[in-house]
Amino acid sequence: MITAAEIKFIKSLKDKSARYEAGFFIVEGEKMVKELLLSGCSIHKILGVEQWVAELDTSEFKHQIPVTPITEKELSRISLLKHPNKV
Repeated sequence: MITAAEIKFIKSLKDKSARYEAGFFIVEGEKMVKELLLSGCSIHKILGVEQWVAELDTSEFKHQIPVTPITEKELSRISLLKHPNKV
């Protein structure tokens, strides 16, 4: 479950100035997220649909990363893509 405040914050990251100020950026799509996970970069949180979260194998990653399952509707609300993927 994702809160309204989190949705608002994620939507604010569409603007370059907000990303710069917060020090965060968004990565979308299964392939891009898996590449980011393998890169060893610092990840704040992963939001994905329940099916994707259930299939995710976290044993191959160096750090414990909080993974939050969300609904397709919530994903479409926060996504910057016209047709959101699973994560």
